[in-house]
Amino acid sequence: MSNNLKQPTMCCCLLPRPGIMLFTLLYSAYAFSGMFFMTLGYILTQKIAPHQAEDQDDNSVGLSDLIFTCGHMANVICGFIYFYAFILAYKRKWESFEHALRALMAIALFGVYESYDAFKFIFQTNSQLNGPKPDGMNDDDYAELQKSYPYTSVAFGLIVYVIPWIIQLYLIKQTRSYIKYVLYKKGAKNM
Repeated sequence: MSNNLKQPTMCCCLLPRPGIMLFTLLYSAYAFSGMFFMTLGYILTQKIAPHQAEDQDDNSVGLSDLIFTCGHMANVICGFIYFYAFILAYKRKWESFEHALRALMAIALFGVYESYDAFKFIFQTNSQLNGPKPDGMNDDDYAELQKSYPYTSVAFGLIVYVIPWIIQLYLIKQTRSYIKYVLYKKGAKNM
């Protein structure tokens, strides 16, 4: 009878507790960074260009209108879940961390939607690129831009959205195997 929970080699368990803590803390900071920079940008705009704030009418967008959107609130909730996972890893509560790991997998599934939405925007932008030629551009440069822009934008989307998502899935998988290994060792020690 083989035991699936035992790690075959040490190479399968490359993510010890400090790595898990770093992983969850970095993703927590990443989730909160968008909200931080949006708030900072709004405050700096009000301080640097107050005349623009005076020119706005009653229908203008305020800070709460920018922050309290579905996408931003989802990122804040994800940040809190990652921070909770960081606290659980710090306190070595691996049984509770298994439940947080399910939430991290749900966040990874939400990342699929974010990637889809970003690529949809990229392809819509590519389809709208076939507009009039800018005044300062000659025909050869414009043709080169028309030819290279779709490939560049798809490569940018892969680097910014897909590769971090794959890394996130890999780290969640390694974290899961580490937790199973620790719980197996704990169970073998208690027997």
